[in-house]
Amino acid sequence: MRTALAATLLAALAVPARADDPCAQETLALCNKAVGTNAVLGCLRGNQEKLSPACQASVSELSAIAEEYGGDCQADAKRLCEKVTPGQGRIARCLVDNVSFVSQSCQAAINKVGLIRSQIASGCAGDVAQHCRMVPQGAGRILACLREHRDALSGSCKDVLKTLP
Repeated sequence: MRTALAATLLAALAVPARADDPCAQETLALCNKAVGTNAVLGCLRGNQEKLSPACQASVSELSAIAEEYGGDCQADAKRLCEKVTPGQGRIARCLVDNVSFVSQSCQAAINKVGLIRSQIASGCAGDVAQHCRMVPQGAGRILACLREHRDALSGSCKDVLKTLP
């Protein structure tokens, strides 16, 4: 639940896998019935032994990001969003819509995710366009893509990545 909640927090919308996504083939072959970022991530984690090394690394990184932010909002999601159907960023939207009523730790997690997104947007826009343009947004995929290409990134983007968890 904690990882799923965190992935939901990080995902704005579920979008299909694309060619530059390191898990595109695995998503289509193993998880084509999974709907939403949480379901796809859960499916890929359940099929870890069948994934390519690049996809395994991506799933591992996404899971770590999800774990880091998930616990902070778990109780708030249960309390404020219990009637919301999980998937496609609906719980994240519920938490953001109710940000005035979430705990300080959840509010801090929401703010941190927003800060990370804005830091990437300001310091890495060119790098995202060059290296990650086909990677779907949400669930930390752009961050994982940038880290996969860290040696080829601009100085400003490398500086941004140094400051991120």
